[in-house]
Amino acid sequence: MPKGNFTLGAIFGAAMMAPLAIIINESRRRRKNEAETHGSEKEIMCQRRAPKRCGGAIQLKPDQYQEYTRLHDEVWPEVLERMARSNIRNFAIYYHEATNTLFSHFEWIGHWKMESDNEIERKGCKFAKAKYQQRIEKEKELFESDMEAIASDEIVRRWWSFCEPCQTPFP
Repeated sequence: MPKGNFTLGAIFGAAMMAPLAIIINESRRRRKNEAETHGSEKEIMCQRRAPKRCGGAIQLKPDQYQEYTRLHDEVWPEVLERMARSNIRNFAIYYHEATNTLFSHFEWIGHWKMESDNEIERKGCKFAKAKYQQRIEKEKELFESDMEAIASDEIVRRWWSFCEPCQTPFP
């Protein structure tokens, strides 16, 4: 490679790295300000746990592939809105052609709205095991409530009435 091209490449590379350094420094500054305002950076990061991941499997009737994909290419906006209000995100369906099996996956983030351990402690739950048990019970209640809200929604039930004939539950 001629020396001129190397120099040009080095200058271009340095120019591209400068904005990245600014973004990284801005992100560090923002995290530091949040930590000073709301507690340590570790406390902030610990308050938001990983999403609850859920999955399922069902068989697709072999002659229903086209209909099922057509339905899911045009999911009703009200169904998507209900899922979002019920703290569902990253919903995906995968198809295994050899077995006509549909695999679904979603993340539930309802526990992100729960009170922090500090708030639980202020309300009188002082022992770690009790705090943990209280949090687990509350999370379970929230999850069940969100799933019930989806299952009882009239529009979602109507949507399912179009999807269910395409599927066969496993025995």
